[in-house]
Amino acid sequence: MSGSSSDSEISACSSKFDPVKALYSDKLKLPVAGAPLYENIQQFEAALEKQEDIIPVGHGHLVKLREEEKERKKLEEKQQLEDKNRQRFAKYEGREFEVMYLL
Repeated sequence: MSGSSSDSEISACSSKFDPVKALYSDKLKLPVAGAPLYENIQQFEAALEKQEDIIPVGHGHLVKLREEEKERKKLEEKQQLEDKNRQRFAKYEGREFEVMYLL
């Protein structure tokens, strides 16, 4: 984007704030040191709506925790399915020999 941006146009606390200029500015300063950074507007809007499936950039530990939780749930569901199938087919265990013997 051509043209220079005055500090007041890229300062989020200014009444002259221009979000487009702030978006493309190299000298943008965040008003709060710990403010989360988002990859795009969709992530920002999701954060405003309290959707927890989109995590701001720079919060890698949250991503890691989320992935660990997904993996744990996946393994738990797999184990439950295996247990359910084991119980379901337990009554047929050992019958394969009976069927073969009858043939």
